[in-house]
Amino acid sequence: MLRRILLSLFSVLLFLLVLEASSYFLDRANIRLYWEESYDPGEIWMLDHAREVALQKNRNGDLARIILKKNYPASISSWLPKLDELNLEPAVQIHSENKSIFLKPWIMTPNFDDDFTVIGSRSSRLKYKVHYTIDKSGRRIGFEPKKHNQTFVFLGCSFTFGTGVNNEESFPYMFGNKTGVRTYNLGVPGSSPATILYRMRNEKVSLLENIQGENVTVVLTIIPEHVTRLIGTTHLFRDPMYFKLHPYFYLSGDKLEMQSSFSSEPGFKKHIISGISRSNFLSVLNFELPFLQENDYLLFARVVEEIQNRMKENKKVSRFAVALFPTGRGQAKFDGALKMLKKLNIEVLDYSFIKSTFMLGTSYSLKYDGHPSPLTYDLYTDLLAFDLIRRKEQ
Repeated sequence: MLRRILLSLFSVLLFLLVLEASSYFLDRANIRLYWEESYDPGEIWMLDHAREVALQKNRNGDLARIILKKNYPASISSWLPKLDELNLEPAVQIHSENKSIFLKPWIMTPNFDDDFTVIGSRSSRLKYKVHYTIDKSGRRIGFEPKKHNQTFVFLGCSFTFGTGVNNEESFPYMFGNKTGVRTYNLGVPGSSPATILYRMRNEKVSLLENIQGENVTVVLTIIPEHVTRLIGTTHLFRDPMYFKLHPYFYLSGDKLEMQSSFSSEPGFKKHIISGISRSNFLSVLNFELPFLQENDYLLFARVVEEIQNRMKENKKVSRFAVALFPTGRGQAKFDGALKMLKKLNIEVLDYSFIKSTFMLGTSYSLKYDGHPSPLTYDLYTDLLAFDLIRRKEQ
């Protein structure tokens, strides 16, 4: 009996070993064995659907008319983006003087003004060459008008910072250039609401230091990955540095608690998730654990709520809003977070239902990179301008 049990156990271990070994080569070849998420054409904004919505005399109709004015080619609407077609691979940043845009995690290097060339770590092919300018306060430059009494501060990750695009192509700069307001870009690549709140709590920093203007609007841009960065999933922990550096938040009763990193989590759950994240098989399947629960979305909303409350302690801040980026993916994560944000009476500008990947096709992202293109930022800027300025003036 014991012999059979040991033999069965050995067989299972051998099977898992073979599975992991074969998955290793598939993973290195960037092959993913999963089916694309199904989409209901009646629930997504492709161009044909936008034409129907544009007839409505409400906010969605206004947004649809903004999209239609872009004159995207109708043929792109039927294009179904696939992750493997983007040919994504880890990036290597090359700089002649070995400078870094990071002073330390989540903090940009002040007074940085130079070019970056980014290549793929496996193929050595050029991903992009870009110019970054970071001011004396560690913020990427925004738009500075000659005269205006409105100021907009944008918080977020690489989507806000504008990874892979030049200064004037980032959406905070575009927003100011199109509307004539003063803008500040507080986006940090790899960041999330968790890192933003961690800096405000732990480092006692005022993110609004040296912000000019008396009428300040703060906008936090979120993407689906921000939820998983907060919770800590296998996708996140495939980069061991996130496990060691990313702050960990959790609810103890009704109190929002914080640890310096997931590695200092009081328990074993995150360590188990971290161990599972090393599985090549899960990577090939694009499988993510743990599954998100309602409490995870509540935790996310509570973190955003505290950011809002701390921002509004500054008498200059007149408005705080969360803007959901139209990524075209992760709708379930957005829906769960959206429900909780509204429950806590946080203003939300929801663009997640606009599947811009279907309208822009391969032009949605930078070549060989998952970050948005200037064309996508141009669309996002016009959507924000309508909700934050033009709609208010109507």
